[in-house]
Amino acid sequence: MRILCCVNRDIESNYALNLLLPELARAKHTTRVVLSEHVGSQSAPAAIRALRAVEQLIPNDVLFPLVERCVPPNGRPLTFDELQTYCDGAPLIAVNLNATAGLALLDNFAPELVLTIRYGHILRDRAVGHAEHGVINLHSGLLPQYRGILSTLYAVANGEADVGCTLHWIVDSGIDSGPIIAIARRPVEQGRSLLWHIMSLYPLGVPLIVEAVRRLTSGEPVPRQPQQSGGGTYRSTPTAADVDALTSRGIELFDADDLREIVTRFAPLPGTATAAAS
Repeated sequence: MRILCCVNRDIESNYALNLLLPELARAKHTTRVVLSEHVGSQSAPAAIRALRAVEQLIPNDVLFPLVERCVPPNGRPLTFDELQTYCDGAPLIAVNLNATAGLALLDNFAPELVLTIRYGHILRDRAVGHAEHGVINLHSGLLPQYRGILSTLYAVANGEADVGCTLHWIVDSGIDSGPIIAIARRPVEQGRSLLWHIMSLYPLGVPLIVEAVRRLTSGEPVPRQPQQSGGGTYRSTPTAADVDALTSRGIELFDADDLREIVTRFAPLPGTATAAAS
């Protein structure tokens, strides 16, 4: 099957691709990847801008170039540029699938399935209808309660005992509103940051994608559970008050342990072991 993966250029998407692309390759799918450069409004409080720096600027501008030059790829996750090995050498390019270049890519590659994870562009009807098997999105939040950006932040700030991710169909230009395929949950852990909680969702969510793809490939039905109307609220880029509500629960946006885990995953430091968020 020809599969187009649409992700954001951030550390969470990189982690998800490192989990997903080897599985798709083992199943003999032909894969391409496109990127968005950011999610949500560029106007954000200072704390959210700092989180974005940890998610994007530090990995893309500092960590990835260093490990590509200094650390052999065997036994470590791959950077975005290195992940093209799973795409028949096709580079991962930044493109909006709704724009002319994106629609041309859809025409040329002709994906049978589109997968989105943290992709920063809301797909419009023309892009949604392009693939024979449709579009499936992995949302890092529990639907229908938490739609939109940084759903994990809002869930923790609201005092939820669990956070989670939802695999669902995209059937139109609605945001996180399509029929649900599967949901995975994990408990909130005090003492661990928001970034850690978000990263911990992808080892739960990627197997949901792999199973959905397997079902499509084998001709088995893939669930389409309609979301309860009026059951949730769309949330946009968090405000400073939203961040304060999170930290009042004793959970920071990110901390030194997060940075250490990200660095050591790609380049183990002396006396440390590479460990994914769990």
